[in-house]
Amino acid sequence: APVEEVGQPTRVASVAPAVDAGAGQAVATFGTAESVESVALDTTEAVGDVTVSDLDPETADVEPAPGRAVALQDISVPSEAEDTAATIRFRVSADRLDEAGTTAENLRAFRLNDGDWQRLETSVAEETDAGVVLEADTPGFSVFAVSAVEPPTGEITLNPETVTAGEAVSLSGAQSADPDGEIEAYEWSVDGRTLTGETVTTSLDAPGEYTVELVVTDDAGETDTVTATLVVEAADTATPEPEPDTATPAPDVESPSGPVEEPGGFDTLPVVVVAVVLLLGAGYVAYRRRER
Repeated sequence: APVEEVGQPTRVASVAPAVDAGAGQAVATFGTAESVESVALDTTEAVGDVTVSDLDPETADVEPAPGRAVALQDISVPSEAEDTAATIRFRVSADRLDEAGTTAENLRAFRLNDGDWQRLETSVAEETDAGVVLEADTPGFSVFAVSAVEPPTGEITLNPETVTAGEAVSLSGAQSADPDGEIEAYEWSVDGRTLTGETVTTSLDAPGEYTVELVVTDDAGETDTVTATLVVEAADTATPEPEPDTATPAPDVESPSGPVEEPGGFDTLPVVVVAVVLLLGAGYVAYRRRER
């Protein structure tokens, strides 16, 4: 981005790169007082001047980079080299580190790309009493920032912490925090499943103890990983005992031990005997009549 679009520079330095055929680079090396030590472009072609314009992070007309601002530069090259990959070495003085209240390990470099800050791979190349030199790889040129960033702190809340198999449980990362930015992503892992979101709901079918993992990522690309244990109990599948009958039971009736009387109040044996006698008598009378 042109300097005039992001603010008035506090210092400007321009250097013509020298081609290092052995390294396969064109390297612009700046003076020891500058905020950028060197810019090494990945090309062996001759490149015009590389210009570094220091900007005040407090007044620059640009969206602040993630974290706490330490330095801001517009690094420009000829138009034909704007998309050339390069390695930039940034200088940060010990006084500037003290002002920012940070250490070399917390410094990260960012590049402004189409309005968004792109985090660059950053490493500490050198650290002395005078300050620190950072090395960052960039895919092209625009506005660059060096920021002090601290990782977020993840925290898991399970509701409830113990559930029955098949019962829903809420996993919340709402208590997570970031000291110098915002948490932008929440990624959960439980029993091989991956879920995303500040608060999610899931259930587990098998009893046991499960590790719930949460990875939180902030706007500077820093992460923190935390875990919690979820207890899943077996569902109660026992058949319930029948409730006792509270009605008054009917009295027990004992079966009679003797012969059971027929209805009518008389015994059947005498009747049978009388019938047999009558039949015999009738037969005798008929016999006598035939003999006459």
